[in-house]
Amino acid sequence: KSIFLWGEQGLGDEILASGMVPEVAALAGKCVLGCSARLLKLFQRSFPNVEVVDLAVFLARRGDARFDFQSSLLDLGRMRRRSIAAFPNRRSYLRADDAVTREIRAQFKNQSSSTKRIVGFSWRSFASHIGAQKTPPLDVWRPLFETPDIAFVSLQYGAAEDLEGDLAQFRAWARGPMITVADMGQDLDRQAAQMAALDQVVTVSNTTAHLAGALGVPGRVIVPPGRASLWYWFKTGDYSPWYASLRLHRWAPGQALAGADSPDTIIV
Repeated sequence: KSIFLWGEQGLGDEILASGMVPEVAALAGKCVLGCSARLLKLFQRSFPNVEVVDLAVFLARRGDARFDFQSSLLDLGRMRRRSIAAFPNRRSYLRADDAVTREIRAQFKNQSSSTKRIVGFSWRSFASHIGAQKTPPLDVWRPLFETPDIAFVSLQYGAAEDLEGDLAQFRAWARGPMITVADMGQDLDRQAAQMAALDQVVTVSNTTAHLAGALGVPGRVIVPPGRASLWYWFKTGDYSPWYASLRLHRWAPGQALAGADSPDTIIV
């Protein structure tokens, strides 16, 4: 039997739900996945037994294609994730380009001097309606940047002119090197390699969190209170079964991120 799957909602939701694709492909005679253009190359490498296509192009050219079954990616959860026990025991499901990852890792090591760890960070969410609620004030981050022997790599997406003021403040706090990289724009595949080259990621709940978790990069996600804490982070606890490599830091207004000497340390 054949099945057509397609991504929906935002980019982060598409990455999260794509973790169910290998299980569906294993049951199908043919599995075709239509995804966002930015994810095409990364998904093609990660799901070699699936025909991965640009969703918009596919629908325009083959809108009359016939399949035995079809589903959006998120709807797969009704069949594949009915309980915590249904989640597979795995570290990751997306795979960055190994050669590009090694190249970027060498660049980071060259720029990070004698620091012990290279940590990527992302501090803003641009989600409509709740992005501001998911973005803590800048001073919340100060204890993190005062942690010694860390080189920090900015993974924040967005217009450079909108981010420079924030980065200037982070540089003033940082006790180690602050590395900025070129905006990957539409090249999410290279961004994945960039992330895979890190020792750890610290990020708010945004696309960076989903990509790090899907790649199996160790990390902490700053989860906000209330409605801005989305369903896949659950209401309590420091773990989400969607991403084995990530731990959750449930942040509340007035609370700073833990520094290196805190029992609840952000650097793992």
